[in-house]
Amino acid sequence: MSSRQQEKERRRQERLAAEKEAEAAAARKRRMGYVVGGVLAGAAIAAVAIAVAAGGGGSKTSSKPTASQQKLDAALQTKAAAAGCRSSRTGRRFMRA
Repeated sequence: MSSRQQEKERRRQERLAAEKEAEAAAARKRRMGYVVGGVLAGAAIAAVAIAVAAGGGGSKTSSKPTASQQKLDAALQTKAAAAGCRSSRTGRRFMRA
């Protein structure tokens, strides 16, 4: 009878050892996930910082058209009017009359 109890105890010890190893493996995997997540978060923050620094933060173009743009618009309107088109409200698109 004592051999049966010894066998049960041996199996219990093996099961406990396997459970302990599984918990340790899960903890290692969890820590690795935290490390990878931290690295990705740091890379994202660095990318945003670089984009903000490189962007300058504002628009360098003005809302007013330049003289060459005004000349081009006038020439396009003249040619469109000669072709029988009428301008839309925006003044940049032309439609057939």
